[in-house]
Amino acid sequence: GKGWCDIVIKLQVGANIGISCAVTNIIYNLHAILKADSVLPNLSSWTKIVKDLVISLLTPVIIMGFSYLLQVFRYGIARYNGCQNLLSPTWITTVLYTMWMLIWSFVGAVYATLVLIVFYKKRKDVRDILHCTNSGLNLTRFARLLIFCFIIILVMFPFSIYTFVQDLQQVGGQYSFKNTHSSTIWNTIIKFDPGRPIYNIWLYV
Repeated sequence: GKGWCDIVIKLQVGANIGISCAVTNIIYNLHAILKADSVLPNLSSWTKIVKDLVISLLTPVIIMGFSYLLQVFRYGIARYNGCQNLLSPTWITTVLYTMWMLIWSFVGAVYATLVLIVFYKKRKDVRDILHCTNSGLNLTRFARLLIFCFIIILVMFPFSIYTFVQDLQQVGGQYSFKNTHSSTIWNTIIKFDPGRPIYNIWLYV
């Protein structure tokens, strides 16, 4: 209902981008640890904390704010899927929302590849590198994080490509803030049956 769905649809938008950002941040840090070409900042240092927060949260928070510009209705309710963000099918939705999941998934995939390359080159010294860099990781924890990130990237990157292509196929017309936020339909709650699961909702479960 009102209130709950208003919050949920914003969190959905943030999560769509945020998962890719967070995983990319983890892989970026794993790459920095393995590369070991400079002194790593202390885990509790402000530099480290700010960098992690910027990579993980800045884009999702900005996109959550911009999503208001794209909403045609306050929210919709889909059968079996709950609250849904109903966005304008125009180019601005692609620029301000859809493409960012693809961008961050791509960056994550690039860093995942770089981690594999560095890991292969330094495979005999990985244990010593983890110890000397004060990363707080042993080989087992490092391997678990790496495998976890690869699994997420292997799911998110193809899914982000699929979502981006699907979005491009639906783009049409010109964006108008006045028409998009028409006072006559803004508070109309659309209830619909998509006929199939909305996979971007269940993917994160």
